[in-house]
Amino acid sequence: MKKQLLILVMCVLMSGCAVKFIYNQLDWVIPWQIRDYISLNDSQKDYLDHRLTHHLAWHRRTQLPDYALFLRKTAKQISDGLTRDELVHINSQLEIFGRTLTKQIAPDVAQLFLTSSDTQLTNTYRKFEQTNAKFQKEYIDISEEKLRKKRLKETQHYLERWLGGLTREQQDALKDWSQKFKPIRQNLMENRLSWQKDFRSLMAKKSEHSPATKEIVDLFSRPDKNWNSEYNEKIIYNKNLLVTLFQKIDTLLTKRQRKKLNKKLTSLARDLEELAVHP
Repeated sequence: MKKQLLILVMCVLMSGCAVKFIYNQLDWVIPWQIRDYISLNDSQKDYLDHRLTHHLAWHRRTQLPDYALFLRKTAKQISDGLTRDELVHINSQLEIFGRTLTKQIAPDVAQLFLTSSDTQLTNTYRKFEQTNAKFQKEYIDISEEKLRKKRLKETQHYLERWLGGLTREQQDALKDWSQKFKPIRQNLMENRLSWQKDFRSLMAKKSEHSPATKEIVDLFSRPDKNWNSEYNEKIIYNKNLLVTLFQKIDTLLTKRQRKKLNKKLTSLARDLEELAVHP
């Protein structure tokens, strides 16, 4: 659930779609997302409202200026043409932004569950089962060919949102990438089930001793700490492959596409700067 909240915030910031309007709705969107996993009592609602106000103020003050600076720097690099090292750095910086946000919110997400009742947890476990079933249907119970076509369609849609229509050469580069990435769907499911098992175990002993608090915060803060070597190797391979794809796309950008991308990044940076100054 913490990961979904993180993805929600990052998608809002990086989508370029009415970012100021959506960002200003996070104070009710995030509680709505949380209630999908746990039905909060009055005390928990008050706690969430208080901490969410704190986190959003922190995010506006300390994170949005960094995001804007990063976007402006990226826009300039795109105007000049991106090198592979620059693309690797962009990916690394996005991961740093994500980890910083995770570290900030994990203790309070953990606290909500540490104060949860058995009835509330039953609802959480039911939600786990529902999301697992959905993931199983959408990514596991399909052929590898359909999976690759699905990823191709998703990635093309993402690129077109920033660049507009793709050229034939760009589409060919995308298709080539879609045939080379290593599927991680089974690893994802195994990791999801392992994480949920650890979560259940910690919830079962949460009232026994205080170390459970540190353990559950650690579980939310470092969801990747138990990834096995096979999973890590696939992640690294796929990251490098994606960098290669974006490097190829960059060399194939038309003047119109490069101008459009630069304009969208600069506009998003300006929106984030305004959000940081005017809550």
